[in-house]
Amino acid sequence: SIDLDGDGDNDLVTANRDSDDVSILLGNGDGTFQSAANYAAGDPFSVFSIDFNSDGNNDLAVANFGRANVSILLNNGDGTFQTAVNYAVGRDPLSVFSIDLDGDGDNDLATSNHFYNNVSILLNNGDGTFQSAVNYAAGQWPNSVFSIDFNSDGNNDLATANYSSHNVSILLGNGDGTFQSAVNYAVGTTPVSVFSIDFNGDGNNDLATANSGSDNVSILLNNGDGTFLVCGDVDGLPGVDILDIVYIINYKYKNGPAPDPLDAADVDGIPPVNILDVVYLINYKYKSGPELNCP
Repeated sequence: SIDLDGDGDNDLVTANRDSDDVSILLGNGDGTFQSAANYAAGDPFSVFSIDFNSDGNNDLAVANFGRANVSILLNNGDGTFQTAVNYAVGRDPLSVFSIDLDGDGDNDLATSNHFYNNVSILLNNGDGTFQSAVNYAAGQWPNSVFSIDFNSDGNNDLATANYSSHNVSILLGNGDGTFQSAVNYAVGTTPVSVFSIDFNGDGNNDLATANSGSDNVSILLNNGDGTFLVCGDVDGLPGVDILDIVYIINYKYKNGPAPDPLDAADVDGIPPVNILDVVYLINYKYKSGPELNCP
């Protein structure tokens, strides 16, 4: 929902795969909507609205799953739209997100390309047209992409929810529209969506994923530098396993190295780190016990 006709009321747009179009329903201002007006796109799976050509009107970007492209529909200012212009991206894009990725004040594009295991970046020329896509590897089968500044350097970074590899990829932005290699963090089973905001009030943008396979939500707290706390993953190696249990025992009872950050070892949510956390982690990992509960 966003204002598409400039009257101050929020309108609706839907992505319609079977009819290869998007529907626009303009709001009447009282919570009711006008009849849908349809505009052709490719094979729309998701849609995002923002101003692409700096004319003050919110435009549309549509991720076309079966066409390996994204459609841009520029707004005429009254809630009607120009004919779609298509730009090639990776295979089977499921999600599209727009934000300024290169610091020039224009809104750029990122798509998560499900079967190519990557994200496509399309930089805006400033007039609502876009440069050719540049692709960056992510996890396996990225379903969703989100962009925000994770390491507080003023540049917008990327996060993808990776359905098949059960993790989230973080790609830190260099500030010019290019990105560093992905760093992956384990989450629940088959995540389908990712979102970021500051959850714990420390000024850093954290992560949440919706996990369709494990029927839960994963929260990853930002350490402040664009790395993330993965509850129970205390040894710095991907995944929570027996090595993490041994690591906590060595830290607590044999003067081994401390988990970094220490909060990752407080898996029962009750400080301090002690033998109860070891038992809790064993129950979680090997006896289908309660979910981890780091602070």
